[in-house]
Amino acid sequence: NIGATIRETKKRIERLENQEKIQFQEVNFKGGKIIHNKEINRIQFLFNSIPNEDTRKILKSHGFHWSRKEQAWQREFNQNCIRATHIIQEKIKELEQEEGEELE
Repeated sequence: NIGATIRETKKRIERLENQEKIQFQEVNFKGGKIIHNKEINRIQFLFNSIPNEDTRKILKSHGFHWSRKEQAWQREFNQNCIRATHIIQEKIKELEQEEGEELE
């Protein structure tokens, strides 16, 4: 049991060291921004106002949850989270374009 615990701890240290090397740039978009909050190890979507239902569905479907404490949609920072963030960005842009076309 001790050997397994030691191996798992070493793997966790390696994962955390690799995570430290990952760079994430803050992204601004219409109506908000995306940040990497290193203090709590989360990617956060910060909106200027409450996002519409479609945007919330997109966030939920990619593992993001609303945090009252942080007042942000967030998910634990890792490589999969970064991939999901890029997908969400594209989908939000598509929604904005559709809404713009409907207004015209």
